[in-house]
Amino acid sequence: MAPIDLESAINNIASNLKYLRSKNNYTQLEISYYLELERKSYQNIEAGKVKYLKLPTIIKIMNFYNISFEKLIGNNHPKS
Repeated sequence: MAPIDLESAINNIASNLKYLRSKNNYTQLEISYYLELERKSYQNIEAGKVKYLKLPTIIKIMNFYNISFEKLIGNNHPKS
């Protein structure tokens, strides 16, 4: 995997989470409940307003969608 800067990783995570949530017909509330976050906190993640994610949150996201870390931070999905 090629090096990636923090800002790109945050933007990719935000974009990938929006894509995956939409593709799987989940609401932000459903995802935030699974991740044990406030809905507003999850909204901020999808908006790219969060500068870092705690490791347990990253692991929960990867488990929920059954994806690798590389898929989570990569530029894999079309922007909506």
